Amino acid sequence: MRDKREAARALGGAAGGYAAQRERERLLCDATLCHPKDTTVSPVEQKPVALRIFKRGRPCIVAKLVPLDGQPVLAVCWRHQRGTRQAVSVPLSALAYAEAHGARRFVLRDDRTHTMRCIDLAGMRRIGWVGVDGELYIRLADMTPMPWRSWPFAEQVISLDEGSEGQGESEATQLALALEGGVS
Repeated sequence: MRDKREAARALGGAAGGYAAQRERERLLCDATLCHPKDTTVSPVEQKPVALRIFKRGRPCIVAKLVPLDGQPVLAVCWRHQRGTRQAVSVPLSALAYAEAHGARRFVLRDDRTHTMRCIDLAGMRRIGWVGVDGELYIRLADMTPMPWRSWPFAEQVISLDEGSEGQGESEATQLALALEGGVS
C-alpha cells in the first residue's frame, strides 16, 4: 500500500525534467505493473506460448506470452545474447499479439546475470522507437528492475508471419546438444 501512495504522490507532484518523469514512471511500475495484485486472468489464458517469426529465411522464437504474477506478460529471456547492452527489440507483430491476448507489460529476463526488468506495454510504445527492421526498440535504462523469477516452459508455438511456410500452431521442441545421448 505504501508503494501505491508513493506512486500517487510522485505522479501528482511538481513538474520536473526528464529525471522526475522517469522516477514517476518507475514508482508507478513498481507499485502496479511489476508487482500486480490482480489475479483475474482466467486459467485458459495462462497457457504459455512461444511467438515465432521468420528472420532472414529462418524460423526464430522472438518472445513468449507467459503467466507471471497471475497475469499474461510478453517475455523475452536472454541466455546467450551477445552485443546487446543498451536496448532490446520486439517485433511489432509479437507486441500486437500480446496486447490482443491480455498482456499489459513486457518483461526481459537475463539468465546470465539473474536479473529482470519490466515496462508496461503502453509506456513501451510511447517511449520506444521502431527500427528499419520493423521492431520496437526500448532502452534498458527505461525499464524497471524487478526480482528474477522463472516462468513455465512454452509447449506451443504460434507463427506470427502471414503466408510463411509452416504457419500456424505447432509443438515446441527442445533440441538436444550433440554431446547428449552418445551422439558423436
